[in-house]
Amino acid sequence: MNTKNDMQNTFYGKIDENGHLTIEQGVTEIGDYAFRGREELTKVSIPDSVKKIGHYAFEYCSKLTEITIPDSVKEIGNFVFAGCTSLINFTVDNNNPSYCSVDGVLLNKSKTKIICYPGGREGEYIIPDSVTEIGDYAFEDCPGLNEITIPGGVTKIEDRAFEHCTKLKNINVDKDNPKYCSVDGILFDKDKTTIVCYPGGREGEYTIPDSVTKIDGWAFISCKGLTKVTIPCSVTEIRDYAFVFCNELQNIIVDKNNPKYYSIDGVVFNKDENTIHFSDDGILLCEKETTIVCYPGGRNEEYTIPDGVTKIGLGSFFGCIGLTGITIPDSVTEIRDYAFEFCARVTGVNIPDSVKRIGMGAFENCVGLTRVTIPDSVTEIGDIAFRNCIRLTEINIPDSVKVIGKNVFEGCKGLTIQRV
Repeated sequence: MNTKNDMQNTFYGKIDENGHLTIEQGVTEIGDYAFRGREELTKVSIPDSVKKIGHYAFEYCSKLTEITIPDSVKEIGNFVFAGCTSLINFTVDNNNPSYCSVDGVLLNKSKTKIICYPGGREGEYIIPDSVTEIGDYAFEDCPGLNEITIPGGVTKIEDRAFEHCTKLKNINVDKDNPKYCSVDGILFDKDKTTIVCYPGGREGEYTIPDSVTKIDGWAFISCKGLTKVTIPCSVTEIRDYAFVFCNELQNIIVDKNNPKYYSIDGVVFNKDENTIHFSDDGILLCEKETTIVCYPGGRNEEYTIPDGVTKIGLGSFFGCIGLTGITIPDSVTEIRDYAFEFCARVTGVNIPDSVKRIGMGAFENCVGLTRVTIPDSVTEIGDIAFRNCIRLTEINIPDSVKVIGKNVFEGCKGLTIQRV
């Protein structure tokens, strides 16, 4: 066992007693996940032989405070510095042809795109006027960021740009911006018909304005203090993962006159006025396909999906960490991609013999799952469907399953699989 004063050898180099990692000269690529979760790291020295830093390479290195990127690095992957909540500064060699740093923030060389904001900074940030694009996950895991100002030149904000900004109260936009605007600190498109991002640090209830017709994908991600959302009849599109990781959200209420969606007990379903109706005692009756769209992530309970629902929608229970159990009726024919990802407290799932397809990542990261039944009706199990279900020990796959995707049981180290 290493002592505090030992030098820790890695595949790439050495970590000294102060948490300083020195990567050996000659290494050309820092691979995916290379130092993920290495909490002892405080500083990294990258030699000028490195050309690529892979996805997730330094994710969750929570004590990492600074990093210097040499002129040789041409490619930096996704989520590389996510969860680096002590990171204060990026330093980039002036001769690097692909990247630069402006006041310690990582941008592309032309200073038009924000790549990564240091997760350890606190307070307000004003984006430079040169910026036209905010990249994927650019402000992910910035728990101290409380306000951001977007200049008039920004015309593209990529997915999940402000994920896990749990203290962010206001997103301000320059009034001359042609693509986006801000209303009461909430980010909309210019004509106020799409809600793009709700600040993750706000608490309580929110009523979406009547001008809105679309809730963008990931729009309310990580709004941990949000308790209730009211959706007006004007909204006819709710994009995938709109309410992911809203850990206190108890109810999503849809206006009864909405032509596309309906809420039952605070849970959102799709709606076609010609094919869905309710009996006198409130039972959902479906004549054609009906999909559960979104379940509120703050509920700590078991949930029974109503009879008549035919599909469990893409990401509909994604990140519902309080969900303790799920009952699936025999009307359901498909469990779509990522339907129950990160439902960490669900321990057992009985899949009825009406289900034909289990989608990609459907139960990924359900770390509490110990038991699942797959009936003879299932013909396809998608990629990574049960990845990282670390407590799953046994599963029977019937002969009816003709398609088994890639890495379906990756990370299920104690699992025994039987074909029956």
